[in-house]
Amino acid sequence: MVKADAYGLGMPEAVSALEPLDPFAYGVAAVEEGVALRGLGIERPVIVFSPVPPASYPIAVQAGLSVCVGDLQGLSDLKRAALEAGAPGRFH
Repeated sequence: MVKADAYGLGMPEAVSALEPLDPFAYGVAAVEEGVALRGLGIERPVIVFSPVPPASYPIAVQAGLSVCVGDLQGLSDLKRAALEAGAPGRFH
């Protein structure tokens, strides 16, 4: 988990320390944090653990983030965002 600026340690610094260990994925709390990881060049999976507002699904899809979906409406909204972007809608 590198949410909340890696709990105050600094996301860039934490990611630099973790990358050589080849983690499966990084966990974040918000889409914006996932986008920040992508901005650091992270290509491995990024999992958003907090509920995501449907308006953020297009951004999450574009960034290749896995979002938290808690109901069928959310799944439908994510599907729509994925179809519009022509990219996979990842969720857990």
